[in-house]
Amino acid sequence: MPQLRRVVVVGASLAGLWSARALRAEGFDGDLVVVGAEPHAPYDRPPLSKGVLLGTSGPGDLALAEDGDEDLGVDWRLGVPAAGLDTDARAVLLADGEELPADGVVVATGARARRPPGPTAGGALPAGVHVLRTLEDATALAGELRPGRHLTVVGGGLLGGEVAAAGRARGLEVTVLDRGDAPARGVFGAHVGDAVARRHTAAGVRWRTGAAVTGVGTGAGGAPEVRLAGGEVVAADVVVAAVGADPATGWLRHARVVSAEREVVELADPALGVVTDDRGATAAPWLVAVGDAAAVRGPDGRVRREEHWTPAVERPAVAVRTLLSGGASTDRFGAVPYVWSDLRWSGADAPDPVAVRVQLAGRPEPGDEESLVEGTPEGPLVAAWHRDGRLVAVAALSSPRTFGRLRRELRRSAAATG
Repeated sequence: MPQLRRVVVVGASLAGLWSARALRAEGFDGDLVVVGAEPHAPYDRPPLSKGVLLGTSGPGDLALAEDGDEDLGVDWRLGVPAAGLDTDARAVLLADGEELPADGVVVATGARARRPPGPTAGGALPAGVHVLRTLEDATALAGELRPGRHLTVVGGGLLGGEVAAAGRARGLEVTVLDRGDAPARGVFGAHVGDAVARRHTAAGVRWRTGAAVTGVGTGAGGAPEVRLAGGEVVAADVVVAAVGADPATGWLRHARVVSAEREVVELADPALGVVTDDRGATAAPWLVAVGDAAAVRGPDGRVRREEHWTPAVERPAVAVRTLLSGGASTDRFGAVPYVWSDLRWSGADAPDPVAVRVQLAGRPEPGDEESLVEGTPEGPLVAAWHRDGRLVAVAALSSPRTFGRLRRELRRSAAATG
């Protein structure tokens, strides 16, 4: 593969910024262009569901820029999304008609919030109904979180729990509609999940499990409403759909390349995004993908999307080495994923704010043996999963020291087993 003279990074959020940093750190001294659909310079998304909703953080607190970033020599193209990729000419096509020739491309376009089910799933959201992915989303939602109103959250995962806690802290009545059978268990397991659920309940959050949402729309009075299977209608002043995200790779829907086996393959899968190996490599040696836009095929053959902050920071360096080496680099992504959530509750039933950090490392699977390592149901506590006697995952609530020790053990085990 000839030496790269120009690299275009498509995506100007966390993974895109870290890709730009990694390119310069690896010695790439050619032209570097970063394309961003949003008009903002790269900013941190986790605070959107925490500080921004709580009113303790503003746009100026979210900037990801660090000292030295001004020396990266990046040509920023912000506010104009990518619209396509010409794989024959090797050029990124922008929505304003411009074409950006590239010797190498890094796909880091992230994900888009999934719309709630119902007739408006593909169009504009009704008044009072929100998703949460961008700074504009968070700002609009924060403006509606006023004391005494009723907030209904559709989805009981990480984001749903954070929005519910923020709503209670702002003085709203909060209902969570969770299709699962137990709050937070699907993410953190039985021990930590149940402890988190108890704190939600103590703060006054009404958490309804087994709630299958069939549609979100507008009621007769103009207020939003949520319809459940069986016909029940849940009225609210504000509705937040926290039902997951889809890879933002629609701009690659017509992009096809010829693989090393001389097969024509599509670069992006609508559900998974750009599928890479555990080095960020794709069927095109001049294109790698990282962050929420990518799904990684691991050594076990399984394809996984890791939609979290840590992979978006750690994986670009590996993917950039793959790109710059023409696919020769043997560096691989870390084998132990990590995710955390910060929750802060308060409200009429819990007037004193209670803040906790919940952490998970590894990938627990059905059939793994879960056990309580230390602590009590009231917390702090640590839980672990074992498979054939081997530690495969650990979760904790406000127990950073023990969690850190077990996370290091997980990493050593993963390195030893390859």
